[in-house]
Amino acid sequence: LLVLCLAATCLCGGCGKKQKDDGKGGGFRFPIDGEPAALDPQMSRDDAAITVLCALFEGLTRLDNEGKVVPAAAEWTVSEDGLAYTFTIKESYWNANPVKGKEQPWDENLPVTADDFLFAFERLADPATASPLSGELAGIANVTAPDDKTLQVTLSAPDDDFLAKMATSPFFPCHRAFFEATAGRYGLEEEYILSNGAFRLAAWNHNESLLLYKHEQYHDAAAIAPEAVRYVIGVTDPIAALTDGDLDAAPTPAP
Repeated sequence: LLVLCLAATCLCGGCGKKQKDDGKGGGFRFPIDGEPAALDPQMSRDDAAITVLCALFEGLTRLDNEGKVVPAAAEWTVSEDGLAYTFTIKESYWNANPVKGKEQPWDENLPVTADDFLFAFERLADPATASPLSGELAGIANVTAPDDKTLQVTLSAPDDDFLAKMATSPFFPCHRAFFEATAGRYGLEEEYILSNGAFRLAAWNHNESLLLYKHEQYHDAAAIAPEAVRYVIGVTDPIAALTDGDLDAAPTPAP
């Protein structure tokens, strides 16, 4: 998870190359190895989904281009014993894809709150969710949200890796009312995704590509490039496609 989220951070935060529009939304083109099963941070564990989720969502922390943990959706303080973390949520907003002909309360200007992060923890812990990622809660003793801007996390023992874990997809926020309104379809189509990250999902062409546009209400939108990212599904030879100009970046095998 950490490696995939770092890869997405490098792609979404540090690329300024502009591409001509190909008539289909264009943008910076990057391959993923298959169709995401779903785009649900508390359930998805396939590489393709995690890669896209790390562009659509933002956790309390993130990894910079060198893999160092830095503030993302929140700043934090830590108690002297290393057990209590207090996160202060930055001003930021959710982004939803409008449903034609239907006005929704989350269409615009819906702030991200501490409860959105609390609900992510609750979904992971709830046996009814049956999340395959629930084991990521190991070492977390308690989580509370005393107000909209404050999330408090208590550990059972000091953990030097805790802040890095908060950058991974299981701990991305989830809006309660939106999740309930999807009636079991959360993360399955673009209209059932509410995201808080640097990009928003504009189109999900199943088995072909996912098109993301820059989220203009993201708290650090001015620092984000490019304006669009297209994740291309099922490229047989990414290196050849990169060489031929059909992609703008691709993962390369370790030496």
